[in-house]
Amino acid sequence: MLMAFLALQVVAAAPTVNPFAFFQPSVTITLDDRRQLDRGEPIARVLPGKDLEVAVFAAVPIDIDGDRLVAWMRRIEELKKSSYVLAIGRSSDPPRIEDLAGLALDDEDLLEIRTCRPGGCGLKLSAVEMVELQRVAKDSGSDWKPVVQQAFRQVVLQRVKAYLADGHATLAPYEDH
Repeated sequence: MLMAFLALQVVAAAPTVNPFAFFQPSVTITLDDRRQLDRGEPIARVLPGKDLEVAVFAAVPIDIDGDRLVAWMRRIEELKKSSYVLAIGRSSDPPRIEDLAGLALDDEDLLEIRTCRPGGCGLKLSAVEMVELQRVAKDSGSDWKPVVQQAFRQVVLQRVKAYLADGHATLAPYEDH
């Protein structure tokens, strides 16, 4: 799921500036929407997606200065962490394996890797990733878990690099179910 959050401070001295122009034509904000924001109420749109993707646009009026907004946005890791987002972090430019040092699969996911098959896997992995992680687990003997953890981080790093180089279309499809 892709979620975009927009925080705006509309300046009264420039009423002709449309702060939402960047999002057109995907998102059109009506005059009624602008009035709703002016009343301090949020607006949200579920955008058309393709395949199994979902996109949501949300705008929330805020009343803070620019410096505070920037400081708040730089702490996104703290804001996003929840029971649904177990791990979050920023990566270097370019991304490095060290950026993923805090990423770890739980024991249930590690065991799942050993039995994953295309069409039947509890993890979002491509067929190639399943085969590679299973090979690593098999070749590592009794101390396989930390080795698979590191191999999984390498899988994530390769996905990030591929995405940055060529976008979403370059990523192999998940073969979970």
